[in-house]
Order: sequence, then structure tokens, then C-alpha cells
Amino acid sequence: MIGYGTRAWKNCAGLGPGLLEPWLAEAIAAHQAGRLAEAEALYGRVLAQNPDHPDALHLIGVIALQAGNYAAAATLIGRALALRPGSGHGESWGEGHALVALACKHLGRLGEAIEHYRRSLAARPDHAETLRNLALALSEAGDGDGAVEALRQAVVAAPQSGESLCALGNALQDRGELAAAIDGYRRALGLDSGLCAARRNLATALLYDPGADAGTRFAAQRALAMAVSPSQSLPALAVLDCGPERRLRLGYLGSDFREHPVARNLLPVLEGHDRSRFEVVLYADLAQGDVTTQRCRDAADLWRPVAGLADSAVAERIGADGIDILICLAGHFDRNRPQVAAWRPASVQVSFHDVASSAIQGMDYLIADRFLVPRAAGLERFSERVVRLPTFFLHPPLACIAPPGPLPALAGDGVTFGCFNNPVKLSEAALSLWARVLRAVPSSRLVLKYKHLFGSAALARRLRARFEAEGVTGDRLILNAERLPLADHLALYRSIDIALDPFPFSGSTASFEALAMGVPVVTLPWPCMAGRWTAAMLARVGLEGLIAGSADEYVAICARLAGDLVALARLRAALPARLAASPLCDARARTRQLERVYRALWRRAVKGDTLK
Repeated sequence: MIGYGTRAWKNCAGLGPGLLEPWLAEAIAAHQAGRLAEAEALYGRVLAQNPDHPDALHLIGVIALQAGNYAAAATLIGRALALRPGSGHGESWGEGHALVALACKHLGRLGEAIEHYRRSLAARPDHAETLRNLALALSEAGDGDGAVEALRQAVVAAPQSGESLCALGNALQDRGELAAAIDGYRRALGLDSGLCAARRNLATALLYDPGADAGTRFAAQRALAMAVSPSQSLPALAVLDCGPERRLRLGYLGSDFREHPVARNLLPVLEGHDRSRFEVVLYADLAQGDVTTQRCRDAADLWRPVAGLADSAVAERIGADGIDILICLAGHFDRNRPQVAAWRPASVQVSFHDVASSAIQGMDYLIADRFLVPRAAGLERFSERVVRLPTFFLHPPLACIAPPGPLPALAGDGVTFGCFNNPVKLSEAALSLWARVLRAVPSSRLVLKYKHLFGSAALARRLRARFEAEGVTGDRLILNAERLPLADHLALYRSIDIALDPFPFSGSTASFEALAMGVPVVTLPWPCMAGRWTAAMLARVGLEGLIAGSADEYVAICARLAGDLVALARLRAALPARLAASPLCDARARTRQLERVYRALWRRAVKGDTLK
């Protein structure tokens, strides 16, 4: 955001500093030099003499924006724009509206942000950065198709911009257009091989591609790891106490200490750690917190915000805090920072809640279970040593739900299948198999939902055309694009009889939520860690019969469930309690298991004299 401040003075009604009032010229110089408090005071002196000075209002608004005072920024820069009648075109006008839009977006006023971005583009229609920002706002507002169109314009406006192609790939991935997204990331890297966002997104996107084999996926992860790794690690910090049984300091690093599936799985562990044996430090890369964030903070001995810090700075802080075991959460998803492990800030470094190898040199271990990563050779490649818990997945029983209710199919309207997973998980192979399921179960229908993403008209057309090509009429496909609170979202399962799990990237939280609502999930495990989450859950709930060994068996299981509604109704009534009593909801056992793993890894490091 500093960039806005350093260039804003050039856009003040076309005047250079030499023609402005002395105080304003001094303020601009201070602003450019990063002396923001001094600049703000000088702008204030200008405004004290002339409260309607548009240049000073604009620039003091920029400082407010840089300081995170978004309401003041929107007001001040908005006033400056209003005081320039007839300036509806030109760089200054476009810059001003883009800044107001940015402030409004931070305030959650998406409609205003979109309107200001459009006004900015009226002045400079080929401004690629503004088109990308407009796309982000449109996507957040639920207009994924509008986001794709804006990003296509950005690519045309700046054909050599890998950044625009990368952003377009993200928007296409939200619509489930995986092949086009992967092509966009690769084209972006062709323009700029150093664009880490494109390399990161490509590595993640390949996890959803049924055509990508283990070698391809690992190679993409390795290329990303090499691109973000430092040339050397931090200077070694001496471990003052190498006692194998001493109290250990655990550091959890991630961006998901908020209302998020990772936090829901991790929070019971954080709150249940034995504080006589473990101290807990959380390193949070968070733009904004919520109620869950506060619970995470309360569960920690020390809370360290690291948003905006370079990887090296985060690593230095971890090293200075004397972390014994660093646990990097959720791989390269969201804003997570596994690459910090490449700096080697801790003696033992562990990947947790990732779905594949990080391929990062310095990441020692990856935590899984025997269902997610069987010991059979050749399933997947890992640079880390895999540590297998008895059960990986953990989720507290859902307290915000009503009982499942009667089986919907008993009303006589046919069986309703459902999948509440991200559209990008709906591979062509999965869609084809689901069409077979609908053909095998006459009068059945399929409900798809994931946040607001199924509101895309382009996605709806593609899905309906896909099913119609498979002999299933489009009216049997129901797309739900409602944004709902968790309790209302879960209540939708009261209208679902059987859940269909996608592949090659299976459901995780969605599968748990379906089971919690009494809805059985039929899965076809894929030969990779990302493709086995649902199977791992079903195995721990005693529902191995829902795990298919082939596409034909997948269809047969669905047809069997749909053909015996009395048995399906009994399963629906029993599932919530069965799940709550399973290892998937046993926070105490999982916490103790993890603590035994941490202690064993520490002892191994002490015994092998590998402590840094």
C-alpha cells in the first residue's frame, strides 16, 4: 500500500511539487520518504488554512489508507474527488476512485467498492491492476462470472502480465474449469518464471487433476519449494536444554486460526495440550480475526501475529522464541507459510493438515494416518518422513444442528443425492460417474452446493450440458448458491438422502458434516493422500461398506442404499450418535496421541544429535 502514497503526489491536479504550497511540497517529500507522521501533520496545516484543498485531502486520505483507517480514507479521498468537478477522466481521477474502492472493500462495503472500481475504469479502462481488484470484489460479492470477464479484460490490457493470467486461473478454478486454470498458471509462468503465486497455484491445482500422476504432483511441489527456499538457513541457535523429557515449546504456524476447517480440527488439541509438558506458541498470518481466533489466542501461551512479515523475519522470530518443534499447518493453501521451514528455525519441523508432500528441504515429518497414507510403496512421493496416527481427522461434535429428521425419500418423491464440495473437486470423471448413479436410480436428483459458487451461470450451463450428454436431463440437477450460516447450511442435509464424494480430491469437512447429519457418504478412494480423506473417516466409523473399489462398485453401493429405504432410514437415525462416539470426535485421545508423537520426534532428535 505504500506504493499508493509514493505515487499519489504526481496525480494532484497535474501539478508538480514546485508549484504547490510550501507546506504541501514539504508534506509530499516527507510522504515519499516514509515519514508518515510528519507528512500527516503538514497536510493538516494545509487543511487548516483550506479545509477543501483537494490535493491535501487526497494525500492525507492515502496516509489513512496506509494506516488501516479505511473509513477515514474513504471519506477523505471521496471529498477530494467531489471537489474536482469536471475531472471525470484522467489518471488522478482513476487513482482516487481505485483508492476509495480499496478502502470500501476492507470495510466490507462491496457494492460501493465495485462501483468505485468501475468509475476508476471509466477513466482508465485498460488499467490491469484495477481490473484485477474489481474481479476480486466481484468474486467476493458472488459474481464469479463477472470476475472472469474482468480478468479476461486485464489479460488483454496487459498481455505480458503473468499476474493477470494467474488471477484468471483462480477465477476459472472457482468455476470448476480446472484445465483452463492450469493452462493459465502455466502461461503465467511462461511469462514470469519467478511468479511464485502462479507456481503455488499450479502445485495446488494439480491435486484436483485426475490426470496428474504422483511424479507430476511431486515435481510441481518440488519446483515451488525450490522457488521459495532461501539460499541458506538461519545461523544455528544453541539448544540450551536437550533433555528428552523436558517441557517442549511447540510453535504452530498458519493462516487459519479463524472460522475454518483447520481451526475446527486443531482447536480441541490446542485447548487440550498438557501445559505441564508443552508450551504452545501460535504464529498467525491473519488479515482479520473472529470468535474462533479469540479462542485460539486464549488457548495459546503466546500469540505472535506475523502477517506482512517476510519469511526470513518469521523464521528469525521463531528461532528467537526458542521453538523446539515447529508445526506448519495446511501446506500452501490460503496464506499458509510452510516455506518458512526452509530457513530451519526449529530443531524439529512437521507438516500437519497438508494433503501432500511439501517437498521442502528442512520439513522433517508429515503427519497422516494409515488410511490416508498406506504403507504400500508407490502410492505417493514424500520428501518428509510420514508419521501415522491411529486416526488423523478430528472434529468436535457439531453443536449447532437439529436432528437429521426423517429420510426425505420416504415422502415418495425419489432419492436425493447431494455433494456440498468445491466445484473444482467435481472432475469430469466424477461427473460422469454421478450421471451413471442417477441413471441407475430412477427419479433421483442431485443437489450441488458450495458457498455461493454454484451461482455462476457459466458453471450451471456446463454442468447441465455435461449431464444431458450423459443421458440425464438438466432438471435432475439442483444448484444451490445461497450464502448461509453454518447451522442453516447443515440444515440443508435434511433434504439429502445420500452424499456423493468427489475424486481425485475427496471431501473432508463436507464428508464429516454429512455424516453428522445422518447422511451416508459413498466414496471412491484415489491413489493419493488428497483422495482418501472420506475413506479414512468411514473406516473409523465402521462404514467400510461405503468405500468403493471401482466405479462399478460406486454405482452399485449407491443403488443398494437407494433400494432399501428402511435400512437407509435406520442408518440416518443412528449415524450422528455413532459419529460422536467414534475416534473422529475424541479430542482427548487425539491430543495425547499427538503429544506422544511430538515427544518421540524430540527424543529421536536428541538421540541422533540433530538439534540445531
